[in-house]
Amino acid sequence: MNQAPARQDDDLMVRVCYADTDAGGVVYHASYLRYFDQARAEWLAHRGLSQAQARQQLGLVLAVQAVQLRYHRPAGLDARLRLCTRAEPLRPSTLRFHQQAWRDDELLVEGELDLVCVDVALWKSTAWPSTILDRLDPQR
Repeated sequence: MNQAPARQDDDLMVRVCYADTDAGGVVYHASYLRYFDQARAEWLAHRGLSQAQARQQLGLVLAVQAVQLRYHRPAGLDARLRLCTRAEPLRPSTLRFHQQAWRDDELLVEGELDLVCVDVALWKSTAWPSTILDRLDPQR
């Protein structure tokens, strides 16, 4: 059995709304992609990286390269979920995000997502600028 990680300031809490459920009343599997996207955006913003600013000021966009989810338990309407996000460098152009959705001490869904830094002028992957990596990982 997994133990819920300690609460972090940048964990995101969400309440399941009707639009996120399927005909059976449980969270539709693809809704977790949207939850995790929102949690990643908040995680990045908590570290001073606005995706809009990255594009406007640096000419960079962040693109999903790969995603894998594993479902353990269902959640239903009005459930309160805690979304945990952690990241690690995978390659110079890619960060791997490890994300989990918890209901209290119960792991519901976990996933990995590779986020690539893309130069919009060339539409090619490029190394994450060290100034951004320093904000994302202060222990670098």
